Amino acid sequence: MATAQRIDDNPCRPRHFKPPPPCAPVVADERANQVLETCRTRLVATAALFAVVFLVVVLRLSEIVLLSGGSAESHIGRLPPAAPPPPARADIVDRNGALLATMLPKPSLFVNSKALIAAGQNPDEAAYELASVLSDKSPGEIRARLVSGKSFVYLQRSLTPRQQYAVNRLGIPGLDFTPEERRYAKVINFGLIYGMSAFGLAQQLGLERATAQAYIASYFTRYPAVAKYMEETRKTARERGYVETVFGRRLWLPEIKSSNPARRGGAERAAINAPMQGTAADLIKLAMIAVRGWLDRERLSTKLIMQVHDELVLEAPDAELDRVRAEIPELMSGVAKLKVPLVVDVGSGQNWEKAH
Repeated sequence: MATAQRIDDNPCRPRHFKPPPPCAPVVADERANQVLETCRTRLVATAALFAVVFLVVVLRLSEIVLLSGGSAESHIGRLPPAAPPPPARADIVDRNGALLATMLPKPSLFVNSKALIAAGQNPDEAAYELASVLSDKSPGEIRARLVSGKSFVYLQRSLTPRQQYAVNRLGIPGLDFTPEERRYAKVINFGLIYGMSAFGLAQQLGLERATAQAYIASYFTRYPAVAKYMEETRKTARERGYVETVFGRRLWLPEIKSSNPARRGGAERAAINAPMQGTAADLIKLAMIAVRGWLDRERLSTKLIMQVHDELVLEAPDAELDRVRAEIPELMSGVAKLKVPLVVDVGSGQNWEKAH
């Protein structure tokens, strides 16, 4: 008699085997999840698109309201025309209408009357020579400006290249061209001495970097002694750890051998600058001591009231003015004997501005 045998009693099956529990099919559930995920992705994308469109519309409406002076009644498709830029001011004048500077693109001619007179130039001859070049100026008008005693007087604006060439040919002392050119020269001179790069020079002058690099190369080609001084000063600073002014005052440079290029470069620039600017500071301090000592010894009422860079400002009564004007240059220029003579100019006026 045959008996039914259970699957679990199969002698060929390992004893530890257990059949998996019965479960429902999962094919339908996976398909439903895929559909839900697709719908969710499409909803998110649609919501993001609507958000972008809404933001654009809001920004556009805000722009229209602002342009229409706070009212949204202006036509959306029509914007007010842009106002033309204000005209560039070509002249800078003082309160009396006298021309101080010009921003015209063409070069302008001005004269340093003090330098012209100090050079021994005859103002009558210079006036007639300039009048032959500056056809719209009379010799009398030019002469009045040449003998004004001021260090900055305009003679002619917007010179043509032919006029500029003719003025240079005259060789009259004290004549110079647009102050903008002088600014370029000062930036190049001081900037390169203090280690300015081609990039920094281009930023300062508003030039192309290649043009600034050409300026640098031309400068050191024309003045090789400057490059030699800079290199020798760097070398001395690295060896000693300090630099000195002409009078022996020291500036210590602890970062001259730093491994950080930025700090080392800053120390090198300070090393180049300190002997010159430090010596200038020493000279003006010695001049202050000399002037104050003379005023005290002579028991004058004139007072030394302040120092501005390389200038001393004094307040003198009219009775002592001529004496002070005659004595001050000798006192200030005599504080040191250098290879280059110290030149002192004296001006007087009711205030500091007019004294220049």
